[in-house]
Amino acid sequence: GDTGRGWEDGAQFLSATLPHVKFILPTANSMAVTLNMGMKMPAWYDLEGLDLRSNEKCQGIDDSMERISDLIQKEVSRGRSMQRIVLAGFSQGGALSLYAGLRQKEQLAGIICMSGYLPKPSSYFSQSSSSASSSSSSSSSVDPDILSTPIRLFHGDADDVVKLEYA
Repeated sequence: GDTGRGWEDGAQFLSATLPHVKFILPTANSMAVTLNMGMKMPAWYDLEGLDLRSNEKCQGIDDSMERISDLIQKEVSRGRSMQRIVLAGFSQGGALSLYAGLRQKEQLAGIICMSGYLPKPSSYFSQSSSSASSSSSSSSSVDPDILSTPIRLFHGDADDVVKLEYA
């Protein structure tokens, strides 16, 4: 996988026209990835395959989401408003941006997903919003107020890794 450093030039370019927005482009920890025969590489969660939804398990995605949420909370504790934070990523990082960004307690300035997809799509609205038995914030539902977060998806039709129909 790529690293956040590989996207710094793009973020700096965008920052020139959006100086009030903080772009967070972290790098995933290295882990064994099933799809790559168990080789260690930067990855936000395990991928078992690239065919449609074969990676639905997304082992490790909730830990990665917590890591991203911690980064966001650090920025907030430094006085930056959530409305000044854009979460962006490419491929698996874009998938994590969607996953984590839609599960924040407050709305971000935006989410950008490049050549990615919505991981675990059935988890977004699988629980009843009227469920009174849930005492903690679950990673399997989305706060309806968060759905108005500006989201931009970019995907090429010649991507041979994350095919457009998987996105």
